[in-house]
Amino acid sequence: MEILDKVLGNSGPIGTCLLFLWILSLSVIIERTVFWLLLCMRRNHIREDKVMRFVKDGKFSEAYKLASKSGDVFIRVFKYLLPNIPPAKEMDNVMTIALDKEFGRSHSFLRILNACAALAPALGLLGTITGLIKAFGTMSETVDMSAIALGISEAMTTTFLGLVVAVVNLAASHLFGGVADRAISKIDSKMNDFKLVRIANC
Repeated sequence: MEILDKVLGNSGPIGTCLLFLWILSLSVIIERTVFWLLLCMRRNHIREDKVMRFVKDGKFSEAYKLASKSGDVFIRVFKYLLPNIPPAKEMDNVMTIALDKEFGRSHSFLRILNACAALAPALGLLGTITGLIKAFGTMSETVDMSAIALGISEAMTTTFLGLVVAVVNLAASHLFGGVADRAISKIDSKMNDFKLVRIANC
């Protein structure tokens, strides 16, 4: 708390805004981490293989029951295609709807991280300018170096905070975006396998 008070004391009102962005971005990072950890913990490759075996054997009702009861999103998407498998021409539309319903939250809150990454350097630069204005204004009135140093300290602290917030948010946004894209690609691949099985059984 002492370090936080010192940073806030050195960075002025701009530092408070940057602290808010930092707390907001940390909240999003924690939420996204928990979301993906829970998703990984619910993965069930054995049940996934069983669903595909049922589909290949034409046992669509059994496959639907397994998919409906599963907590694994990679399996649950199949319930929209079962037990009444849509015609081939409608399959792509149904697959898109299934993906959106079951995996619509994959990119949630990434806009917040991107917004924080864009705002933080701008706020840091604003703090730099206000800090330098304060320092130069003090120089015109006094030769007290401690008073001048306060303005320079504010300028440097806000710059530092702005860059740290921006870097963390950019890294987190790219990381979670990449994880989401890879997961969607895997689901697409599984659903395409399902589509091929459906075509082969026609």
